[in-house]
Amino acid sequence: MNLLHYGAATHSGKVRPMNQDSLYAGRMERKDGFGIHFFAVADGIGGYEGGDTASKIAIDTSCFFLKSHAALWTMENGVTGWPKLLQEMLSEMNTKILEAATEDPRFNSMGTTFTGVVEIEGLLYMLHVGDSRLYHCDGKEIYQISSDHSWSAELVRSGQISALEAKNHPNRNVLTQSLGYSGKITAEIKVLELSPQSKLLLCSDGLFNLVNDDELLHALIEMKEPYDTAQSLVALANDRGGIDNITVITAQYLAEKEGDFR
Repeated sequence: MNLLHYGAATHSGKVRPMNQDSLYAGRMERKDGFGIHFFAVADGIGGYEGGDTASKIAIDTSCFFLKSHAALWTMENGVTGWPKLLQEMLSEMNTKILEAATEDPRFNSMGTTFTGVVEIEGLLYMLHVGDSRLYHCDGKEIYQISSDHSWSAELVRSGQISALEAKNHPNRNVLTQSLGYSGKITAEIKVLELSPQSKLLLCSDGLFNLVNDDELLHALIEMKEPYDTAQSLVALANDRGGIDNITVITAQYLAEKEGDFR
């Protein structure tokens, strides 16, 4: 049976006084032994304490939500059922963040990105809001599966600026979608079929702003132990200045053993 090996690493970087990123990487199992893998990265925004609080709420709420809906993990209509379930999870996360912001004025403007995936029986279901990323490597090429919900990315998609110009655009860090917003959130939900050659990377912008796609591809192709690769990518971003919090989850779809990190 194929299992997903995974590893994770997170660091505050060399500039920020604290780490406002949160993550989860692990396997959840029911009492009957049936399980799912869940990986998620949340990059908090909104001040010294607010960003940290928002990202933790998103991760904690998503984990609780999935575990409390364990009876639905084996839905026969999974391709349609899981996206609906993830949409409900999105609403629950956003509600919890808004409630916390209402209760404490320090958190009034807090929010967070969220990029999460559920793997079940070889299918990967993604829920994505913001500019953290999910990459998939097929052993030869690397593909960005998630879309950046940022001002500069919108300009690229509309043809107003190039991808190269977006890297230095003054509004590159301005998000067009995030959790913690009281209006309508249009999350990105995708389904991806994995193969034995599949390798995954979830990360916050503290990584990909300093490490380019060719370097990410090389790291994934050469990956032997996901935990070591995650640590190496964080170290590489720090070597290049570590200007932001850095969070990395790596995984490969092979059969041998599994790990856990939270």
